[in-house]
Amino acid sequence: MDNCVKQAIGTRHAGRHDEVLRLLQQQFDRLSNSTEYPKSRLFITVFEWGHLAEVYPAAHAALASARDAQDARLLAGDEFFGLPDEAWRPSRFHLIFQMNEMLKDGRASYDLFIQLLSALPELAERVAFVALPAIVAAGDFALAAAYLPDPLGQLDALNQVASELPLFPAQNAPPRVAAELSHFIKDVALCCATFTGLGRAEEAASLRQMALAGINAQVLRELALRELDAPGTIFNEVHAAQLSL
Repeated sequence: MDNCVKQAIGTRHAGRHDEVLRLLQQQFDRLSNSTEYPKSRLFITVFEWGHLAEVYPAAHAALASARDAQDARLLAGDEFFGLPDEAWRPSRFHLIFQMNEMLKDGRASYDLFIQLLSALPELAERVAFVALPAIVAAGDFALAAAYLPDPLGQLDALNQVASELPLFPAQNAPPRVAAELSHFIKDVALCCATFTGLGRAEEAASLRQMALAGINAQVLRELALRELDAPGTIFNEVHAAQLSL
């Protein structure tokens, strides 16, 4: 997190919303037009913008406008965010998906994906895994079925990581096990929702049972079950555990 975002966070807590919006917009523009800013800062910039949008209507409108501009560039075939001469650039669709999450407008991600399927089908195929939650949320289960992952194929890797690393690492250490488990459960949930939506409830129940049974550690199985019932539980519990440490 750079000084600009730290300043924005502090200013947001102080209630100076117009100043925060200006800082975040400046940061977003810098990330768009410079190779000097690592794209790891892009997530936190949009994340903070989204928090501001919840309490400041002008920030919500500005974020929606920035999202619309990114939509237009993507539909024009500009697949990646940032300058062309950068060694690595993030997916523009992934950025738009994050913006829509912050705007609480998942339907917009689905609508954009449908447009991509028609206008740029090869690009749509490349970003389908990002779009999948929005497709499922929109109830387009027939389309979602074409892009479903294989959660059970992830079990060996998940169990291996869980046998080597702690579930609750030190506060500054990355929660690798939690991240792997969260990704696994998200894929299970997407598959189960799609199967149920297609009238294949028994298949959904069977997948859920096999997914939970395939997790070796009991503490992870129990955490996975809580995550299925209440998404977000994994990182909430890991964060609470890290604070207690």
